[in-house]
Amino acid sequence: MENPTNAMTGELSDALGAAANAMTDSMVERLATTLSNSMEIADRLNEPDTREAVDALLQGLTQLHRTGDLAATFELLHVLGAVRAAATDSMIERLATLLEHLLSNIANEEVADLAHETKEAMREARREAAGAPARGGMMATIALLSDPQTQEALRFLVGITNRMKAQP
Repeated sequence: MENPTNAMTGELSDALGAAANAMTDSMVERLATTLSNSMEIADRLNEPDTREAVDALLQGLTQLHRTGDLAATFELLHVLGAVRAAATDSMIERLATLLEHLLSNIANEEVADLAHETKEAMREARREAAGAPARGGMMATIALLSDPQTQEALRFLVGITNRMKAQP
């Protein structure tokens, strides 16, 4: 009776021999290139920065999958691909012209000053609101509405709203 280990070794040897005989030079070359590339990837994965990057990528993918946003991300990529495929040179030129026009109108000192003043006003308003906690209730609301500053602020907001409605 033949030893099962010897039989398996013989069969494995025969299979390897048949595979070696069946391989062409180009197949051997592709296999060697694939193994070489695989070793390069393994070396890169052993670098600490690359390992951290891959770990962060996997964590991000896991989070996107967990929240259901992974499918939405791929849908967005498909939309971007479709937009890219549909965009013509003239469309891109018109878009660039529009962006240039918008930037030249928005990127001026007056708009920058307005943005800075708005930011500072919001920062101060936030500080004031944090320093005066709301009392709540109907009487506190009536007292707030009777304050001349509140009335002025409401008139200001109504004025802005009316001007925005009047714009075409």
